[in-house]
Amino acid sequence: GEWFKYVQTYFGKDYLTLASMQMWDITIIVLCRKKCLLKITNVEGSTKATLFKEKCGMKGAAGISLKFHNTSMAFISCHLAARIERTKMRKINTEEIVNQIQLANKDTDLSSQFHHVFWMGDTNSRV
Repeated sequence: GEWFKYVQTYFGKDYLTLASMQMWDITIIVLCRKKCLLKITNVEGSTKATLFKEKCGMKGAAGISLKFHNTSMAFISCHLAARIERTKMRKINTEEIVNQIQLANKDTDLSSQFHHVFWMGDTNSRV
């Protein structure tokens, strides 16, 4: 609602919302220039809830894939397990998302089927 309206207003009338996905508090929106719209095909969206809900709450990812000309790309917004002691759980969360989110070719994992993957969100990484 309000967030989408803000994003659309910020980018202005030359852009439009191509696709959006939401799962709990995880949201992704992909905009494109109006003049590029006919160059974009195969737009798909998917969500993937991860395991361990009882230990770390509602975690997972929302994703959108598309083709621009002959270049395939995926955009993933995620929320992974928090706290330093959950490093292994974050790794498992990431593997679940890569292997099980349903975008484009359902028989191939995320990292093997796109020219570009843009990964963002609250990864709760600790440096």
